[in-house]
Amino acid sequence: MSSFFEGLNADVLDYMCTLLYISHDGRKSLKALSSTSRRMRITALPRLFRTMRVSGSSRKCTDSMRDILAFDKPLQYARTFKVYLDGLREPFRGDNRANAAAQAQVPIDAMTFSATLVALLEAAQGIQHFALVARPNLATFISSLLNPTFVAAGIRLDNMTSLNVPSCCVALADACPSVVRLQLDVSRGTSEEEEGAEARIWGARTGLTSLKITLRSPKDLNYIQVVTQSMQHLAKLEIRARMRFSAEISRLGHLLGMHTLTIRQYESPRDPEQLLAVRTETNETKRSARRFLPQLRILRIGGAVYDFSKLQTDNLDELDALEAET
Repeated sequence: MSSFFEGLNADVLDYMCTLLYISHDGRKSLKALSSTSRRMRITALPRLFRTMRVSGSSRKCTDSMRDILAFDKPLQYARTFKVYLDGLREPFRGDNRANAAAQAQVPIDAMTFSATLVALLEAAQGIQHFALVARPNLATFISSLLNPTFVAAGIRLDNMTSLNVPSCCVALADACPSVVRLQLDVSRGTSEEEEGAEARIWGARTGLTSLKITLRSPKDLNYIQVVTQSMQHLAKLEIRARMRFSAEISRLGHLLGMHTLTIRQYESPRDPEQLLAVRTETNETKRSARRFLPQLRILRIGGAVYDFSKLQTDNLDELDALEAET
């Protein structure tokens, strides 16, 4: 088998790796194939390490990142790095003394995690997409420790084009000037003044073309209005929240270049009264979008897609009759 692969040219090997990588269990199969010959291993490496992820407590994530930093190859080929941070300490069930000791270790683990993450991002300058998925209760840690660690390091990630982070992780707004796709998770917990300052920091990324925002607590679209005020290139906006969107869409009227708007509710309707209310809200949302966003081509409401480019007139009856595509 090894001699067979050695006889193939680089383009054929690359094509084989590509087809295998995009298959159902691509990474697992590609890893197995890469062990068959030295040439196949060299060809497969960029795909095997293209996307990397760590998950768990801060200590577990730190250990995983240190393992990655110990080798040059993974960092050389990494283009996407994802961190799923469950908490600042390991789940522990034991006596009070052991629990107290584990709790006392939390600040050290948090500082070590922050420093290691900065070191990894600085070392892997080829990364184009970074995701930090953290529970809302970690907002204080991000604001008080992770942000200052980024700032103190003076980190700059010019190749980063896509971010998925908690909105409180504002240090990355300045560190990643080339971002064009942004996903923010906004949690209530800060004052209106702090929330406004946070929104203005992200709003300075005026080159965005795609923005996704999750609003964890019931609120209006004021936060999004502030964030997007100067985003003249924004073409796609997705909002996940719990609110009457029909009453809020007017806040997006300044987005003259936006052609696709997606809105999603947290909860799905269950009883007949809720279903009726949803149908009424859907029609009102369609009308508001048509009125305040006349350039909009696609409106997605949950799983339904409304193609406004099919409308021949501004007649409301025609708009109400526009059927959803799925």
